[in-house]
Amino acid sequence: MRELNMKEVEQVKGGDALEGFNWGVALGTVGGAALTGSSIGATRGGVIGGALGFSFGLGWGIGSAIYTHIIR
Repeated sequence: MRELNMKEVEQVKGGDALEGFNWGVALGTVGGAALTGSSIGATRGGVIGGALGFSFGLGWGIGSAIYTHIIR
């Protein structure tokens, strides 16, 4: 079995890690600012949201590709 490259991962719907990163940053920034009322909270929320969004998008893409191309 070989590893998937980013192009193969992105071919799967929802498998774009950068899209997940962008959504995570946006939601984390707004959520952090709303919860703390400060720019420090917005920054921390954006960093945490970006990391979570990136990992979710990448994991979703790899898992979907494995399911589609190997298991099914």
